[in-house]
Amino acid sequence: MEIEFLTDSDLLTDWILSGREGAFQALVARHGPHVHAAALRVCADPAMAAEVGQLVFILLVRKAKSLSSRKSLSGWLHLAAVLQARNLVRQSKREDRKRQLFHHAMESGSQENPADSQWREIRPVIDEALAALGEKDRETVLLRFARSLTVREIAAILGIATDAAQKRLDRATAKLRAQLIRRGCHTASAGASLAVVLAAGFAAEAQAAVPGFAGVASRVLATGAAPAGGVGTFFSTITMKTTSSLPPALALLLAAAWCGSREYARSAVDRETVLLEKRIAEAPAAAGGAAVSPFGGGGTRKGKRSAADRVGDKSLPIDWREAAEELSLTRLLGSIQTKYSGTLESRLSRMAPEEFTAALREIDALDLPLTAKDAVEEAVVNEFLHRHSEKALAALKDRLNPDTWSGGTINCLSALSRLAAKDPAKAAAWLDGALAEGRLESRTLGGKSEIRRALEGELIGGMFLHDPAGAALRLAALPENERIATAWKIRPPRDEFTREKRVGFAAMIRAALPPEARGKVFGQQAASEVWRGLDKMSAMLDDLGSSGEERAAATEEAAGYWLESRLRNRDFEDGDHETLRQWVRAQAPGSEDHATGAALGRAAEAWAMPFADAAKVAKHYQETTGSDEVMVSFLQTEGAGAHPADALALAGSIQDETRRAAVVRTIQNREEKP
Repeated sequence: MEIEFLTDSDLLTDWILSGREGAFQALVARHGPHVHAAALRVCADPAMAAEVGQLVFILLVRKAKSLSSRKSLSGWLHLAAVLQARNLVRQSKREDRKRQLFHHAMESGSQENPADSQWREIRPVIDEALAALGEKDRETVLLRFARSLTVREIAAILGIATDAAQKRLDRATAKLRAQLIRRGCHTASAGASLAVVLAAGFAAEAQAAVPGFAGVASRVLATGAAPAGGVGTFFSTITMKTTSSLPPALALLLAAAWCGSREYARSAVDRETVLLEKRIAEAPAAAGGAAVSPFGGGGTRKGKRSAADRVGDKSLPIDWREAAEELSLTRLLGSIQTKYSGTLESRLSRMAPEEFTAALREIDALDLPLTAKDAVEEAVVNEFLHRHSEKALAALKDRLNPDTWSGGTINCLSALSRLAAKDPAKAAAWLDGALAEGRLESRTLGGKSEIRRALEGELIGGMFLHDPAGAALRLAALPENERIATAWKIRPPRDEFTREKRVGFAAMIRAALPPEARGKVFGQQAASEVWRGLDKMSAMLDDLGSSGEERAAATEEAAGYWLESRLRNRDFEDGDHETLRQWVRAQAPGSEDHATGAALGRAAEAWAMPFADAAKVAKHYQETTGSDEVMVSFLQTEGAGAHPADALALAGSIQDETRRAAVVRTIQNREEKP
């Protein structure tokens, strides 16, 4: 089988059992650039980042057996790189140098697009934000954006369905966005799509790291750390485009050049690796006395009892500082569960609601790094939500922010969704209470809160399954503009959204929304089936009973989402534009040209497709069909509006003078807006 089709587990197992050097080389070629890029973001020193890469893969060699069951090593390697880089930064005392290099990098380069500028803001905190995610979320994000895999490839690696992988990716990206905003990166919620920013940023840094990562596999294996069967030392270079072998002496020279002029002593390498292994070990040895806490002070491990033993002792209160340390180290290790986390989960499962509330207050008061606090807070909140959804909502109300997708806001949304599915009346009472207390009053200039709309949508979606009449009344009670915006947020659970339920949903929407707004809502529901194929999208539109102009609008909305999704997930193939046009023609005959232009504009607006490429496709259909409809529809979108000069030039190709003048006015009016 070709190496590119083998999982990380396959390659690591092959190396452990057979000692085949090519398997280890393949792992380094696959993950090396991203390890180097992650380290470089932390230390801003190429030589130090190269040293981190060596340390990380040495650690991989030493822990190969315990990691061989993992289908993907992306998350583990990323976090090991971050921790090793931090260790070396502290050891070398180069923080001032780090900031100088970073500011120099920020000032270099002149012409850049919004995605570049957003990456520059995100870059200093992206690794801390990734570390704050749970393992599954972090793994999914890195597979998608660091390794540039499609959703299908991610699903295959993780052993889950494609639609499940997409849902996990969407949730993980939303959580990452919240973590970035929490760390001051407010542009993560505006401008270029976060997905585009991450994909471009990771790709650029990984590409830059490729030349400097040559020879690392040889260097790592030359340390003598090999699987039980023994592997002879070998010397070769690895790049993304060559597999040529080099003489040992030349390989050594390349390895020396790669590590830079500031080669750290081997004894220092060993000390740092031992330190990392001790830090992420499940049961640290107690013989040496109290271990040093990574959060300052004298540490929390006292005596000869392990942390897992202490947290399991019901006669002792839980030491939340120690819990934060242990859980954050578990994240760094990438383990789903250690002895400590399993024991803590068992202890949490027996806590009363008031104990959860007290625990959250105590955790809030701790002076801890944000990543550590997030780790322990997530564990407590998740168990609280699982055991006591209603009381968890009450306790989390103070953490609700109507203008920011913070961790507290996301937790409230999750808790409301769970409670609405079980007891919509109690969920409605909670949301009404939050509204009455003014907790959802937006402080933005427009005064509209997307978070309030999301909460209403979750509530109505859950309520609709059990009490359709109540859901309809709640939607109808909103002001018209809010009804339309909230209807977009309603997401009935897919597995319970049967044909009968879809018919009822359509009736609710038709009763609450004006005719011109219904099509987009139905199109959004059809778009939720995009991962299951165009046939399922058609079935959704049929079940919703849309027809005429309503059907055309729904089809246009779903078509735009389909094209954007194909492009964003790199599933787009030659002929997909025509496939989409044929599908639109079958759903709403005569609307394929308008829908094509709108879909191209949406893809350009979302940065899923370069504007120039979208314009080429629009021009192609204008010429082949002899109709201006595709071009007119395309130029009236926000995606075209972001490029006024180019859009005006394209408008000159519109044959109908009246339509051309109207399009030109639209572009000019949009350009004049502040």
